[in-house]
Amino acid sequence: YISELTLLDPECLQHLSSLQAAAILCLALHMRHKPPWSNTLKQTTGYTIQSFYSIMEKIFFVVAKANVHDKWAITRKYRHVKHHCVALIELPTALPYTDMDSDATL
Repeated sequence: YISELTLLDPECLQHLSSLQAAAILCLALHMRHKPPWSNTLKQTTGYTIQSFYSIMEKIFFVVAKANVHDKWAITRKYRHVKHHCVALIELPTALPYTDMDSDATL
């Protein structure tokens, strides 16, 4: 859901796809109330939250506006059971802090 929304936003597409993917994964984990960026992810990707934080901020606002702008069709699509109702998952009020990198667990 988040990936599809970002594909329609030119600002998000200006970044490396691996940074986009890391930002999307971190945001999705944060939305599910899970640790947003573990040491394993940090070691595997070589990215810290600081590496993609600015991209994640843009993506956060894209998702926040998805219900009211031209992306309503995507939101409606991902509200269905077929897609596990992921569009109904509540967006957190804040992004994970960049200092969470040092507190992440394996």
